Amino acid sequence: MTTGETLSERHERIANDMVVQAEAELAAGDTLQAAEKMWGAASHALKSYCAREGLRHAKYSHRRFAVRRLAEERDDPTIWHVFVAAEACHAHFYNDSLEDETLEDSIHIIRELLEKILAK
Repeated sequence: MTTGETLSERHERIANDMVVQAEAELAAGDTLQAAEKMWGAASHALKSYCAREGLRHAKYSHRRFAVRRLAEERDDPTIWHVFVAAEACHAHFYNDSLEDETLEDSIHIIRELLEKILAK
C-alpha cells in the first residue's frame, strides 16, 4: 500500500490498473493475459467494495457473496451478470475458450462493472 492509502483504495487502484493492462494485452493479441487481467480487475474492485463495507473478501466465495449482495442492494442484476462474464474471462486464461470478439466485448463490460462496484 502506498502511504495514506486505505485497503479499499489500494484494491480500487489495482482494479483500475488491471483494466488498463487488459486493454494493452488485448491490443497486443495476448488474449490469455488480457482475460486474466479482466478477471483481476473485477476481483480487486469487489475487494475494494468489501473492504469499504467491512465484508470478508479473502476467499473467492466471499467475493461471490459480496457481488450478489451488491446487485441486490443496488437493485441491479446486471452487476451479477457481468461478474459471471468476468468469471468466463478467468476460465479463458486456463482453457483458451473464448473468441477474440467476445473478449473485446468483455473489456467494455468489465469497465462498466468497475464503475458500478466502485461507485460509493
